[in-house]
Amino acid sequence: MLQKLKNILVIIDLKLFLIVTLLTIWGMINIYSVTYSNVFLTGGNKYIFVIKQFLWYLISVFLMLIFSYIGERHIFENSRKIYFVGLFILLFTIVFGQVVLGSRRWLSFGPFSFQPSEFFKLLIAIHLSKIFSSQNKNYIIIFSSVVYSIVPFIIVSLQPDLGTALSILFLWFIGFMFYGFDLIIYLVFFAILISFFVYFFKLLLIVLIPLLFYIFIRLKRRKITVFLILLFTIFSAISGPIGWNSLHTYQKERLLSFINPFKDPTGAGYHIIQSQAAVVSGGIFGKGFLNGTHTQLHFIPEQHTDFIFSAIVEEWGMVGGFLTILFEFLVVFRILKIGFEIKGYMGYFCVLWSFLLSFHTFVNVGMVLGMMPVTGIPLPFVSYGGTFLMTNFIALGLISNMHYHNRKWSFK
Repeated sequence: MLQKLKNILVIIDLKLFLIVTLLTIWGMINIYSVTYSNVFLTGGNKYIFVIKQFLWYLISVFLMLIFSYIGERHIFENSRKIYFVGLFILLFTIVFGQVVLGSRRWLSFGPFSFQPSEFFKLLIAIHLSKIFSSQNKNYIIIFSSVVYSIVPFIIVSLQPDLGTALSILFLWFIGFMFYGFDLIIYLVFFAILISFFVYFFKLLLIVLIPLLFYIFIRLKRRKITVFLILLFTIFSAISGPIGWNSLHTYQKERLLSFINPFKDPTGAGYHIIQSQAAVVSGGIFGKGFLNGTHTQLHFIPEQHTDFIFSAIVEEWGMVGGFLTILFEFLVVFRILKIGFEIKGYMGYFCVLWSFLLSFHTFVNVGMVLGMMPVTGIPLPFVSYGGTFLMTNFIALGLISNMHYHNRKWSFK
């Protein structure tokens, strides 16, 4: 038993593990600051959220050790089966899940709740890695990857959970960008993407029209391809208003409040206004631990989850905020470095997961600063929440296993 434990510990990437552990402890410190005096939230037990997060951390480390020992081969070889199991759980959640704040995205097991859509990010990243690592560069690969991504995107959007749904699309986008198509294919993709947003930003026509003209000139002898481009461009342009009208009222309000939060300062714009006020009041070195005015007076609802960064900057200042972001990107760069050392689907998975973590960090910090719409995306390893923490540690276990065996094979 002791020998097995030693074998597992050898596999773990210690640099990565130490950085994420420091980030998690840092998150617990700030979770305590945000929650300890909120009797309504804690029910009188000021340590309850820190204890829960610590238990999630222990479970996450245990899962990381298990998955680092099991290895990635069995998982990636059965990625399609695992994907459909995850899809079934997502559908089950929509029907039988627990409703929290108007969203049906949780499954409860006694005192613990589990969010399947967060864990599905890992499943879709695994399956997309397998798809995009194919040596055959063809449209069938792209079409299948789109189908595999758009189905869970729709299901998660219906919960509704726009932040997680966008994360799934982002994983597909990064996989597509690293797929290695010719430049003209990427130009076609961006033409379609721009046409979707023309409904919201009419000035993008200045970019779209010359881009389409250039593509048509380059592809003038490929009539079928030109026809398909026109078809998809028109479809995406039409889907702009359809997409907007399919959003829930609160999602529309969040997007509109991002443009002008003072239009509804006590409603949709409240989070952004209070978050910005907390960040500005922190200054360079902050007001000190447990001394943040907005944090301790609980001006920002649910601050221990998606808006934890505002508490960090208010109490620890720009220095605390900068160090938090620095450690987040140290994790990203470490995973990227491992990914670029590994070939095939294993390297692809590392790239996808590192970009997903950077996406979470960028959107979360931007949301707190008022530079991005409020989407409900947590700050990796820092925000309160067990499901995303477990998911990240499982991913780290797989990445450690990949890195260890890659070095072992390279040595041989």
